[in-house]
Amino acid sequence: MGLVIGLVVALLVVGGGAGAWFGGLIGGKGASDGTSGTHEVGSPAYLCEKGEKLLKDGKFDEALNYAEEAARKDPTFAPAFRLEGNAQLGRQDPRKASRAFKSYLKLAPTASDADEIKAKLAALGG
Repeated sequence: MGLVIGLVVALLVVGGGAGAWFGGLIGGKGASDGTSGTHEVGSPAYLCEKGEKLLKDGKFDEALNYAEEAARKDPTFAPAFRLEGNAQLGRQDPRKASRAFKSYLKLAPTASDADEIKAKLAALGG
């Protein structure tokens, strides 16, 4: 398990070709879909967009803060839980990452990246 988490973090930081391969494990569609930045400041979507940028920069604790704030503002906003899961992976906390990803899938079972999230859960043993 530690090797998997270490690989996840290394690929997050390296980016580039490895990041493209790893996009399905951390980040995925929500992290690289070129969001427009037109969300209302302070909205859950805005907070998640900011958090995704921090995640890409390897600032996992800060990204987690944005995810948690987005979830507090709207506990049904699924992308907040995807961001939380990815941030927890970066923080090397697979238990919390798994819990967040399960919440994401419960809220958005037919999301376009549901298979990617299921693959992350499988890699985490959950």
